[in-house]
Amino acid sequence: MVGLALLAVAVAFTAWFAAPELRINRLPMNDLTFHLAASERIATSIGNGEPFLDPWVSEWSLGYPVWRSYQPLPHVAGAVALSLFRGLAAPASIFAAFYYFLLIAFPVSVYLGARLLGLSPPAAGLASLLVFAPASAGLLSGYDLGYASVVWRGIGLYTQLFALHFLVLSLGVTVRALDEGKRYQRVLAGILLALTLLSHIVFGYAAFVCAAVLALAGPAGRRVQRLIRLGTIALPALLLLAWFIVPLILAKQIVNHSRWEFAWKWDSFGARVILTELFSGRLLDGARLPFLTLLVAAGAVAAFLSRANPLARRLLVMTIAWLALFFGRETWGALTLLAGVPADLPMHRFQAVFELTAILLAAYGVTHLIQWVAARDRTFGALAVAAVVVSLGLIGDERAAFLNINESWGEANLAAWNKEGPDAEAALADVQRLLTTRPGRASAGLAATWGNEFKVGNTAFYSLLSRAHIDEASFLFHAMSKTSDVMVLRDEYNSAHDIAFGIRAVIAPAGMPVPPFLRRHSIHGRFVVYESSPEGYFGLVDLAGYYTGPPETDYYVNTAWLKSALVPAGVAVSLDSSQPVGRAINPGEELPAPTPEQFSSKGRVVFETKSQETYEAMIDASRPAWASIKITWNPDLIATVDGRPSPLLQITPGFGAVAIPAGQHRVTVEYKPGGLKPLLFLFGIVAFGSFWYFAPNPQLTKLFPALLRFRTVLLK
Repeated sequence: MVGLALLAVAVAFTAWFAAPELRINRLPMNDLTFHLAASERIATSIGNGEPFLDPWVSEWSLGYPVWRSYQPLPHVAGAVALSLFRGLAAPASIFAAFYYFLLIAFPVSVYLGARLLGLSPPAAGLASLLVFAPASAGLLSGYDLGYASVVWRGIGLYTQLFALHFLVLSLGVTVRALDEGKRYQRVLAGILLALTLLSHIVFGYAAFVCAAVLALAGPAGRRVQRLIRLGTIALPALLLLAWFIVPLILAKQIVNHSRWEFAWKWDSFGARVILTELFSGRLLDGARLPFLTLLVAAGAVAAFLSRANPLARRLLVMTIAWLALFFGRETWGALTLLAGVPADLPMHRFQAVFELTAILLAAYGVTHLIQWVAARDRTFGALAVAAVVVSLGLIGDERAAFLNINESWGEANLAAWNKEGPDAEAALADVQRLLTTRPGRASAGLAATWGNEFKVGNTAFYSLLSRAHIDEASFLFHAMSKTSDVMVLRDEYNSAHDIAFGIRAVIAPAGMPVPPFLRRHSIHGRFVVYESSPEGYFGLVDLAGYYTGPPETDYYVNTAWLKSALVPAGVAVSLDSSQPVGRAINPGEELPAPTPEQFSSKGRVVFETKSQETYEAMIDASRPAWASIKITWNPDLIATVDGRPSPLLQITPGFGAVAIPAGQHRVTVEYKPGGLKPLLFLFGIVAFGSFWYFAPNPQLTKLFPALLRFRTVLLK
């Protein structure tokens, strides 16, 4: 009853103080903008029969197949929620309610996971109370386990919250499967490992590492047996993941490692910074008194003294392991490869995993200490309980204050929207009408310039473009496309750049000076809509030559090209050295100047259309030229000219181009990734089921005696 009472308090606290999320998250200002739009987009792709969980998405970062390298399950779940409750409320309200449910249910998942791990009910209840307690400050704030990572005034880490439900449950089920070895436990543990990785790659990696730690650090004398059982859990889980992992590995060369991200996002902060923050109390407690830090310290001492207990040992080893991994490449360098950390895994995200294990450790250790003290002296036991209750009360008071400020700011944001929303929506509708005449992109200012200050309340206007599913070139809602690093270099005062990037419309605040090439289209309150490029996704270019450097140096030729006279002349550089066109341009070599012939008219794009993610144009070329498609080049983009397939060359600044002769031609470009993903998906399900269904079948033993004898040993 104590454990359930603590859980009830944990759920009620978040349900009450986070209830404003139901309202204020209808107009998010953080990552939830992307996650809501992504959930809507994947729902659209399923409804339209686009490639299986692998559609092309033009809305962000100049086009990219988002779920080729991004975890799909949270957005699939979001799409299901939006579909189930369609018509009952606006999509933003439905998504806000679903997100609120994930928030208030997280303590329940923690309680269940802790109980499965072996924690007592009071310890599991204490863990559920502490799970949102972290309040990191300074450099490490925002990516912790606390409210700052998830609520409206924070970052809005939807996929992290979604994945943590599966991670904590997978810990408990995996322990049971490793120690008891029952068939259903191992099946469920493998499924949970797969679901965790499909929810978030970082936390999926964490689930596999935790499973290995739990196998190694369990009861003495059965380590080999647990490792064999671990193999029967992890290998089938990898079969279930093949449909996601294999295409991700094959796409490695087209996935961007953004140079604009802070180095610590990839490499973490290093041991010196993290240990300083931890022992100062700022890592777990921020500006408040270090209550959570002291609880974790007490838990660590208790677990160390009880290390003969397998549960205590496992929790202690897991916490130490994740603290060490959280140090990142900044400390370990290439040694992180020995832990199986992929080169592009953002190691700063291990902070939440460390904090989760530290809270489980604190909950176990504190309740263990209280029981130990109370067994020897009831008075001291009561004092220990009182000390913990006071600590929890003060932590709760600070957390409540944090969420109250969250409500105040969010309501102010909604008030600003209620005042200016109709004008903003009218401006967005004008942009959509303008893009209907000729499709292309819109901009509300680059985030690094005036775009970050152009807001409705606290919400940047470029977020409203994304909410309206208008292809935007203002902000990197993701940086997975190779063109992401170049998009932010666009010069908003250069008309040639607007043409090169297909910027058809610009929304700006009234009274702001704008370049003379922008043509005012309409005014709605303080929002002015301008028309910019006469071209959308298609254009005509010449090629000055081909770049001979390796693909990882394309950024340098792209930036040089943006600053050159080639852009206003409509001249690009090929980035495909395997298909030489024109003269060779070596790394470090200055780009050639455009020739007089290249300045001459190449023709015009008569009209163009964009139907879902199929791009089509009628182009009238006055001489042989290249039809450029201003979306991120991808090997699975298929181009046709007059119905016949034609090679799509990669050109600066990372777009595609197809050769066309003089005359009028119909050009289409479409993303066709093939059937690998659905085939691997079916294979994984069949292989996973076969692994568990056919192993004990005596008929198969006759067919494959040696293999099945080995499998029987593994399964035992």
